[in-house]
Amino acid sequence: MLAVAEINYIRHEIIKKDSNYSEIAQRLGRDSRTVKKYAEQEVITPTFDVEPIFIIQFSI
Repeated sequence: MLAVAEINYIRHEIIKKDSNYSEIAQRLGRDSRTVKKYAEQEVITPTFDVEPIFIIQFSI
């Protein structure tokens, strides 16, 4: 599995700089099929299930 920075770099190069998979793979030292896989992968945004925090007030 690639690091998030590498995945972002791949997407940046494909979208913004119009590089091909072979060029990017050579720069990263990865296989071009791996680069293609991550370039075409759906963007995943992490979601967190956050439980509400209850604050209890005490009267003094």
